Amino acid sequence: MGNRPLMQPFEIVREAVAGMLGALGVLVLHFGMTLPHWRLPGLDLALAGILGCLVYAGIRLSWATKPGWVERLLGIEVDLRLQGASDTPDSLRAALRHTLDTAERQVTEPMREPLERIDRAIHAVLDSDLGSNVGRQAQYTIAATVRRYLPDTLERYLQLPEDVAQAPIGDAGRTAHDMVLEQLDVLASETEAILEDMHAGKLRELSAHGRFLEDRFNTAGNLLRQ
Repeated sequence: MGNRPLMQPFEIVREAVAGMLGALGVLVLHFGMTLPHWRLPGLDLALAGILGCLVYAGIRLSWATKPGWVERLLGIEVDLRLQGASDTPDSLRAALRHTLDTAERQVTEPMREPLERIDRAIHAVLDSDLGSNVGRQAQYTIAATVRRYLPDTLERYLQLPEDVAQAPIGDAGRTAHDMVLEQLDVLASETEAILEDMHAGKLRELSAHGRFLEDRFNTAGNLLRQ
C-alpha cells in the first residue's frame, strides 16, 4: 500500500544480523567439532544447514517487528501496533507500515481504498515541515491516528469471525463490515483534511480535527461490539 520503502533500516539490520548468525552457525556446526561427523560431507552440511536455519528463525521470532515468512509459516499472530517506539516521523512511518503490512492479508478489497488514502495522507504530513505550531499539532493528531485510532479500528473488526462481520446488526441491516468501512473513510477524510489545513496554516482547524477524531474513536469501539 502506498509508496513506502520495501524495508525500514531497522528491519534491514534485523535480517542481516539473523542471516549472518545463521550462516555462522552453519560454518561452526559443519567445520567445528560440535556435531558428530558422518564422513558424508553432504549429510553433514545438510544437518548444519537445518540447524543454521533454526538459529535464524529463533532470532527472527525473538526480534519480530512485522509478520515475515517465519511468522506466517508458523501461524503466529503479530500485534497490529509496533511497540516501544517514539513519535518521531520515522517511528510513525514504521508503525504505520507495520499496521498496514500486518493487516494486509486480512482486510477485504473495499477496505483497501480508504487504507491507501490514509497511508498517502499520513506520509505526506510526515514529509512536511513539522517544526511550526501547525506542524506539531498535525504530528500530534497523526501520532494518535497511527498509534490508536487506526489499529484499534482494524483490530476490533479483524477479531470478528467472518460470518459475524457480514451479518446484519439491528433493524437497519448494517453489518460490522459496513461500520468499519465508514470508520476507515472517516479516518481517510480527516487525515486528508489535516494535510490540507496544515499546508494552509490553519491551526484552529487542525485542533478541531484532533478533537473530532478523539471523540469519534474513543467511543467507536462500541459499534463493533454490539
